[in-house]
Amino acid sequence: MIFSSDVRKDPEVGKNQWKSLWTSFAGWCMDSMDAMLLALVIPLLLTEWNMSTGEAGLISSATLVGMMVGGISFGILGDYFGRVKMLTFTVIFFSIFTGISAFAQDPLQLGIIRFFVGFGLGGEWGLGASLISEYWPKKHRAKATSLVHSGYPVGYAIASLLGFLILPAFGWRALFLIGILPAFIILFFRKGLKEPPNWKKETKDVQKEKSTFTLLMLFKDGYAKRTILASILMLFNLGAYWAASSWIPTFLVKSHHLPVGMASWFLIVLNIGAVFGHQVGGYLSDKYSRKLTLLLGQSLSIVLIFAYMLIQNVTLLFLVGILFGFVIYGYWGTFGAYLGELYPAHLRATGVGLTFNIGRIGGAFAPTIVGFMAENMQLSTAVLIFGSICYVFGIIFTVLNKTEHIASEYSNDEAIMDI
Repeated sequence: MIFSSDVRKDPEVGKNQWKSLWTSFAGWCMDSMDAMLLALVIPLLLTEWNMSTGEAGLISSATLVGMMVGGISFGILGDYFGRVKMLTFTVIFFSIFTGISAFAQDPLQLGIIRFFVGFGLGGEWGLGASLISEYWPKKHRAKATSLVHSGYPVGYAIASLLGFLILPAFGWRALFLIGILPAFIILFFRKGLKEPPNWKKETKDVQKEKSTFTLLMLFKDGYAKRTILASILMLFNLGAYWAASSWIPTFLVKSHHLPVGMASWFLIVLNIGAVFGHQVGGYLSDKYSRKLTLLLGQSLSIVLIFAYMLIQNVTLLFLVGILFGFVIYGYWGTFGAYLGELYPAHLRATGVGLTFNIGRIGGAFAPTIVGFMAENMQLSTAVLIFGSICYVFGIIFTVLNKTEHIASEYSNDEAIMDI
């Protein structure tokens, strides 16, 4: 059970725990929904605007570059001004620009707008992971971040359903206009959620001491090694993640000749598997080890990406999609707990934001690299080769990374009682 009995004695703590959980869940859900809206629109734009797959990859990459810049920026702002305030702002920002995407007239305009969408989206992950790390004890933290990370497949499934209902009847511009709604939804979840008191205390103490800028502190006092190793680990994992996620809708439409509406159902099934995978991944991470869960998830991902890209029978592909989503996305909630435990509260949002978003460099270039690779080979082969290479290097750097144990001084189970 996620809800620790330790905090039931304090209703205020319990209230903020659950609000932090559902606020982050809603934010990550809307984050992934926006990403999938673009992925569903790309196959239509390839025809309407006569784009190459390389140009389409650049639009996806513009979004991811924006996410990288925004993630680092909002991580720093989250340490200085508060996680909750910045989390609310980021959702409103990206929702507005998603709506503006509906008015783009060519690939260049859409790419520029999508950069700003990404800038807002980028802060979601790090701020949410920091908030969960400060409101949940270590023995339940990975289950909490995994439950929150379930917002990603839920968001993908919602976007896929919207694609099925809206694209055939109203077109891709209407689909982007729907993206304005998250701005209103987040205000509902955000109401009444307070900033973590331990963050307030640590930040106040650090500001009194007039300490160095938080970004520079990540490379001092023993933090440099964990920051570098965690960043490289995220670089390869996000490369593999976006190599698959950005191109799966196009893969289903182009390689298997599925209508866009039918492809949406394949994506819904895939993301149902991902929801269950997150819960299993969170349980394994809390029960055994963050590192063991990451190694298992990446190793099995190599097997599943081969299976999904090489299966020719459409019915079998539909069924394997459940297992594909379960494995490929299921271990990602562990990263929320893992990265959050590497830093103390006054550096946490900056640290998580930097490491995760340096990783987005891999994610930013992955769609473009795969897109250009696909001009000389089958799209499925390009995704398979690039994704597998990334997973292999991810495994290597997971083994090399020995920073997990250092985090215990900031992540003991009694920390929640200080709130």
